[in-house]
Amino acid sequence: MRKSARHSRVDMFMVDMEPLAKQSRQATPDTKGLNIVEPRHKWKDLLYFLDVNTWHRRCVYLKAAITGALGWQLITDNENKDIDEDHRAIQALLHTPNARGQTFSLLLYHLLIDYYALGNGWLEVVRNNRGQVSEIYHIPARTMRCKADSTGYWQVRSFKKVEFAAWRNERGSINEALHLKNYDPMDDYYGVPEWLPAMATMGLDRECVEYNTYSFRNGMTARFIIVVEGGELTRKARSALKKFIQSNMTGIKNAGRTIVISSDDPNVKIRIERINKDANLKDLSFTQSRQYSRDEIVSAHGVPPRMLGIMSAGQLGGAGEIKGQMQVFRDIIIAPEQRRLEQLINSTILASFGKHKWRLKLNEIDITDPQADAEYYAKLLNLPDPVLDVEEVRSELGYPPRPQRTERSEPVLWEGIARSLEGIRQVLEKTEPL
Repeated sequence: MRKSARHSRVDMFMVDMEPLAKQSRQATPDTKGLNIVEPRHKWKDLLYFLDVNTWHRRCVYLKAAITGALGWQLITDNENKDIDEDHRAIQALLHTPNARGQTFSLLLYHLLIDYYALGNGWLEVVRNNRGQVSEIYHIPARTMRCKADSTGYWQVRSFKKVEFAAWRNERGSINEALHLKNYDPMDDYYGVPEWLPAMATMGLDRECVEYNTYSFRNGMTARFIIVVEGGELTRKARSALKKFIQSNMTGIKNAGRTIVISSDDPNVKIRIERINKDANLKDLSFTQSRQYSRDEIVSAHGVPPRMLGIMSAGQLGGAGEIKGQMQVFRDIIIAPEQRRLEQLINSTILASFGKHKWRLKLNEIDITDPQADAEYYAKLLNLPDPVLDVEEVRSELGYPPRPQRTERSEPVLWEGIARSLEGIRQVLEKTEPL
């Protein structure tokens, strides 16, 4: 089966990863002359699997959305929570981080897609004359390289190269880049994605897909054997037969076509024998192989299968089990990444505004349901000394305050009742007795 250059890279990963790691440290034609270090695994090799594996791509985009695309808020631990000038300045930046109209949540989403796919992500920050961050941009991770002296980075796109400085406490002559990386004990410059051990499994899964694709395209080649007895076909006849089979017996448009083979020699007998292909594959199930690959890839990402729409008959459970899986995923996988990202932003972007009381907090995924919320607040309100009153509960749930009811005075109420009774009496007097 013919393989492209991309497939050869997959084979190199599957056969021997160490030589590839050494090779990737060599400078490429685009980066020659720059004092940089190449990542252990080439960006294009890692991104290849994002293009060809459904479950891997879904996990990457799902985790990126849950970690950084659910919104954010500015909070403070100070007793005085009144909004001040610092709050307004930071809020203005995060609401409009750049002139392209991108939101801060969108920048974080793109950053985290790179982070979960490559183990590295970058943001570009631009400062004003006061040293405050005034613009924020996402830098595609596939274009970034670390300087060998750890003082910054180079963005390499074809023949265009842009230099960035590492974050510092004062404004410099060039823009700075914030680097979010997943720690790699084998590398001082770059991180690696958590799914890296599942790379061989993804390569095997891709081979299964391509095998079935080529097999179907070729009409399930080797379905039959043409046997000639008592003589042989001429070279011209063999060439014509081969050409006919290639052009008329393969592909979906040629399904069901008939082949006719004849010979002028009465001593020559031609027969076609069918090959029992299923016998050769009795120990190999592509469906099971792909299912095992899917499960290992999802497990490498740490994503609950239910979130990806994977339903297994032996794993069906109640709502409590689903909620438990979601809570573990949120607390063990997502929450630590959110805290790391918050710390990076608070110690750089927000710190550029000087000493203030505000810090950024990313919104977390809500795994509760309305019934659970109602029971929770009902228990709070039934306490002897409620923690929250009715209006506080409505505010926390996002509902507006109840409209104020105007209570009638007691004389007005009794006057209305008296008029109603008088009307009933008049009706009864006009009614003739039976």
